[in-house]
Amino acid sequence: MSSYNETDPVPKDLDLTTPTEGATPPAEVNNAIREAKRVLKIGSAIITTTGNLQLTEQHSTVLINGAHTITLPTIADVSSSTFTKRYRIINISASTGVLKTKASGETLNGSNYASTGLNLAVQYAEYLVYGNGTVWYMERAADINGGTVKAITSLTAANDLDIGAHELKAETFESDVATGTAPLVVASTTEVTNLNAAQSGKVTDQGGGANLLCMVIDIGDWDMNASASVNVAHGISDYTKIRSVAGMIRPDSGGAAISYPLTPARGFTVDPDANIQTTDGTNIVLARLTGGIFDGASFNETSYNRGWLMVWYTE
Repeated sequence: MSSYNETDPVPKDLDLTTPTEGATPPAEVNNAIREAKRVLKIGSAIITTTGNLQLTEQHSTVLINGAHTITLPTIADVSSSTFTKRYRIINISASTGVLKTKASGETLNGSNYASTGLNLAVQYAEYLVYGNGTVWYMERAADINGGTVKAITSLTAANDLDIGAHELKAETFESDVATGTAPLVVASTTEVTNLNAAQSGKVTDQGGGANLLCMVIDIGDWDMNASASVNVAHGISDYTKIRSVAGMIRPDSGGAAISYPLTPARGFTVDPDANIQTTDGTNIVLARLTGGIFDGASFNETSYNRGWLMVWYTE
């Protein structure tokens, strides 16, 4: 079968004119005729670039094989003012191809790319371009190498997948592996921020009771020389779930580089130098012994965190 040119008369088997002899066929018919003739002329429908390329009506699929510029046609480049066209463009090269509009009056996805062009940098990415010679649109076809996968609702892999040094994002990840196999294997020993944040600092119960959590609280400002006690807010909604409290007292910033347990024994003295007095719905009350080691100038600094409390409580 010989190829048809755009100027050839329409063959009888493609004659889609109206029954009235000599009448002008509608634009849709002209487009259908040109598309049929383009398909018949398949030799120029698929092309691999060797340099910059000006697209025509005959082109269909273009394989970009280098840092080449592909220019879309204008109405002036085609044979009809009612021209509509679709192109399939695939970058098969590791180089960046460029897609341009020919004239400043043309738009591609609403922008003018007549001077700078639009970079097509992803190798093996497929683009669908369609328009009428004045207004063009481009979208990324669904593919595994990148882009927006709009049409895929399920995907079954035949082998392990390695996406290399790239980031994989999703709203949720679900594993359906049975118990006995770890659902996640991680090579790094670096802690992941917010991974299972609800379990952070938690000892999981092993015997049917509630999980045990630990919270560290700053004691805050306490001039122990001037005040015999201090209230420290614990922030736990139900204080009856508190199971244990311990703490450390530190001297003033210019003092000895040492911290003291909150309830140290002073020889065989019955009363400790400082202790945890009570815990109520709001505060943990701490107190020091008058005349004890904390009742002095080494523990009177203000605007200074006096130490820490460790509070264990259940969920």
